[in-house]
Amino acid sequence: MEPAVKILITGGTIAIAVALLMGFDLGRRRQKQPAAEVHAWLTAHEVVLMQGFMMFGLSLAASMSRQSRGLESAAAWLIVAGAASSFLGQVSNAIQGIADQFGQHSLGLRFNQLQAALLAPGVGILLYGVVRAL
Repeated sequence: MEPAVKILITGGTIAIAVALLMGFDLGRRRQKQPAAEVHAWLTAHEVVLMQGFMMFGLSLAASMSRQSRGLESAAAWLIVAGAASSFLGQVSNAIQGIADQFGQHSLGLRFNQLQAALLAPGVGILLYGVVRAL
């Protein structure tokens, strides 16, 4: 198995495990205070779960890509770092009770902007490699 595929599968598995733990915490919060505002925590849970599935999907793209192993691995690390940045952004917003990260220019917004800056080149590299493989 190629290194980029291993990186993405590992990152995806960790993200899903973290989402599972966040889901347990979300359930605990809801049991103690069913009417509590947990929207930010629910969003964080869902985003981390989606990031995990995204990395699993992109592991297939990495296996199909026709780039050098080093470039594919760099792309995989950019994607994993972007997912981690997204996680930090969502959790930061939830901890601070941020309702509108754009309006409040939160720390979570900066993490989410970093996510975009990391994901775009990582996905772009894999996309180019997949197109080359066609």
